[in-house]
Amino acid sequence: MKKKNDRHKDLAQGIFEALRDDEAPWTGRLARLSVDALLERRVGELVDAETIVAALDAALQPEPVKQAVERVAVPAWSRERRRAKLSGEAPRVFLTPAAAHDLAAALAEPVHVSGTIVREIVSAPAVRALLGALIQETLVDFVSRAPIPGLSKAMNLMSRVGRKMESQTERHIRDFLDKSMARITARAAELVSTDANRAQLGQLRAAMVAQALGRPLSAYYERMSPPLRAIWEHLPDLIAHNLARPEVKRAIDEEVRLLFVREGGRTAADLLDQLGTRERVRDIAVKNAQKAIEQ
Repeated sequence: MKKKNDRHKDLAQGIFEALRDDEAPWTGRLARLSVDALLERRVGELVDAETIVAALDAALQPEPVKQAVERVAVPAWSRERRRAKLSGEAPRVFLTPAAAHDLAAALAEPVHVSGTIVREIVSAPAVRALLGALIQETLVDFVSRAPIPGLSKAMNLMSRVGRKMESQTERHIRDFLDKSMARITARAAELVSTDANRAQLGQLRAAMVAQALGRPLSAYYERMSPPLRAIWEHLPDLIAHNLARPEVKRAIDEEVRLLFVREGGRTAADLLDQLGTRERVRDIAVKNAQKAIEQ
């Protein structure tokens, strides 16, 4: 406590000496010196975590936030869609040349796909059914069209026997496919895992993303519109709902306190220098302080 009081006395003494030596109007001098003195104070001395947490808690109450979203976010989204349609801009405008280059290079890297994942995907009932149906359809079509000697007579016979014979043939093909699916699955996993195919997948991925980055934003907005319309009406309620959740409040509280532990020992001037706003903030604070002093 004694050290803190001594520091305050030294600060006051410095201000009075500077006022005495400065020839500018005393209100401006006092304002500048006071603001500079505050900027040299540690953030933890100017404000504490409890105050910030309480302020955030008051500002993030569900109902006010819901109203703010309705007033600001919803109309802003409508304006953004109109701007995108008029400008014709594509997502690539958000990337610098260096970022676009690095992204393209990263996407073009060989894709490492786990054989286990491929087998699980190909073995999924829906995928197996789709593959089986496609192959079965192809084989049946091939058998009915292939110009093999004697086959036309067999097909004529099938037509005479009728649907029963046809269904038996399809059943035999289906049985064959069921027994072959394990080998098809293993082969698919093997093919995807080769170096050449991994490289091709990487190149395909890069090409697809490059094409996507070149499409107008308005096209994406239009495609997103149906699902967004379904959820957008509920957006204010969703945000309010999540802000009211105890775990979200605890997370905000923890993050604010961790921020103060990490940054509270730095001076306000240091933080503003890092943000590149020290001089502007200082000028605004000096003007306001001088007005307050003169009043």
